[in-house]
Amino acid sequence: MTRQLVKRIDMALHIQELCAVNNITVKYQSLHDETPRYVANPSTRCITIRPTKNTGYYVSALHEIGHLIGPNQSNRNDRFEMEVGAWKYAMATA
Repeated sequence: MTRQLVKRIDMALHIQELCAVNNITVKYQSLHDETPRYVANPSTRCITIRPTKNTGYYVSALHEIGHLIGPNQSNRNDRFEMEVGAWKYAMATA
């Protein structure tokens, strides 16, 4: 079984499309920063991510989007449930 190669531009466009459709603002962290900082702010519907240059950055961006529109993101859930919900969204959407 062979898997089709996904190009970096396709991953970046997918993130941009998801954010546009779901009214999510994106702030990009510089690739020159040593430590990646991925953040989702539900109150402003804004995520901070690194530019989508590889699959790790891609799934991390999907995870942050999942914190805004994925399952179990209500304040009624504990942090663990919210993290699991965001990763479930990322896996289902990738």
